[in-house]
Amino acid sequence: MRVRLRYLIMLLAVLIVLSSMTAVAAMNTIPPTQVDIDMISFQISHLRPSACAGLSLSNLVTGSGVLTGTEGNDLILASSGADIIDGLGGSDCIVGGGGDDIITGGNDADICIGGDGNDTFIGCEGEVQ
Repeated sequence: MRVRLRYLIMLLAVLIVLSSMTAVAAMNTIPPTQVDIDMISFQISHLRPSACAGLSLSNLVTGSGVLTGTEGNDLILASSGADIIDGLGGSDCIVGGGGDDIITGGNDADICIGGDGNDTFIGCEGEVQ
């Protein structure tokens, strides 16, 4: 009886050691990386098309449907659908995108870029279809 008990205890010890080794082998190790959070300076001028390179833009307006700019110099980026865009004051860069857009530049030197579709331009100094 004692011999059997010893064998059972030794067998149990061997099983514990083997299961520990298996657990260590199955462990996922993720190496350290150089990934970190970086802060990047972003300016509206990084988004403006080359046709608007001469404009000093200070506001970004995006959306779809009816878009209204500000009295400042805006970069207005419309959607791929039909939009109605009013740049208001300032020298604006207006990008209509796709769709049949109605683009109103406003009082100052506005560059209007229509994109795909049959666009209507009103009060734009420069027009690109």
